[in-house]
Amino acid sequence: MLSRRWAAPSGVRGGQARQPSSSRRIADRPPSPVSGCVDYAGRQGRCVTLSMCPGLRQLLATNGPTAETVRRLRAGDCGAWRGGPLVCCGRGDPPTPPPSPPPPEEHPNLPILERGDQPCGMSIFHPNIFGGNLTTQGEFPWVAALAYDHPSLDRPGVNCGGALIGLQYVLTAAHCVTNLPEGFQLHSVRLGEHDLATEQDCGVPPDPELCLPPAQVFNVTETIVHPQYDDPVRDQNDIALLRLDRPVIENDGVAKVCLPLGVKRIADPTGEDATAAGFGQTERGFSSDVMLKVKLPVVPQEECAEVIGERGRTVGGGQLCAGGVRGQDSCVGDSGGPLVLP
Repeated sequence: MLSRRWAAPSGVRGGQARQPSSSRRIADRPPSPVSGCVDYAGRQGRCVTLSMCPGLRQLLATNGPTAETVRRLRAGDCGAWRGGPLVCCGRGDPPTPPPSPPPPEEHPNLPILERGDQPCGMSIFHPNIFGGNLTTQGEFPWVAALAYDHPSLDRPGVNCGGALIGLQYVLTAAHCVTNLPEGFQLHSVRLGEHDLATEQDCGVPPDPELCLPPAQVFNVTETIVHPQYDDPVRDQNDIALLRLDRPVIENDGVAKVCLPLGVKRIADPTGEDATAAGFGQTERGFSSDVMLKVKLPVVPQEECAEVIGERGRTVGGGQLCAGGVRGQDSCVGDSGGPLVLP
């Protein structure tokens, strides 16, 4: 059984207070464009927020923050506002987008994810959070629970989620494994959980006599954080891989989720209902011992970019937005967990 608490200090995200750099200009309100800067291509420009520069936004929307895009953004860095960069937006034609990276379907490590006796995305008991509903036992066998140690806890507490994508690999959020709140340390990864308060999950519909196999608990032997996480754009590339100390045993409670490859990767999911699942806080402010799920509609990228831009953030080409329905959302403790589409 696990206790649950995540107590990050006020104003701290991912455990690290964001302090202004001494080499940057910090504005207390949205800055007016400042002329006189020179962008990465040597063009005269204006110092603005990233959301106010169509050319650089096009770079992000086309390929996401690739290494070349990062180089260009850094070369045009001219200050900061609310933790985000101010960039020199050059006058003239938008910059040429860098070439697209090879498709993930051609990645040499893809066979690692295909190993196992069961196909990905299979849920034995799949039926035909905030505003969420209780899940059916075994409905989301790929959901991982990340447990953390803290001096104030008598046992590890679950504060983030993840998704099993291979027999020995869990996908999660970078902020769940780096720059953690003071005193917190990742303890273990649990798979096959439905109710954190029980040693074994039994007596849950659709079969009252059904018991899932006991949860499997793993240590993490390697943590791989995206090299461009939070740099130079806040919240971009918030992704990490965890290598478990041994392969999982596939059963009714533990299975791999499918990655969106091939046609799924290039399809436009706008308007579809995605599903988030995890053990995060409910609308009453308490974490749930029983896994919850909530359906979230995928919204158009342009609509999302406008809303996020008003808050000084940027939506990259490698991101999608879901939600916007009052009373239905993921919450604290759901970070790193999967958002799945049919």
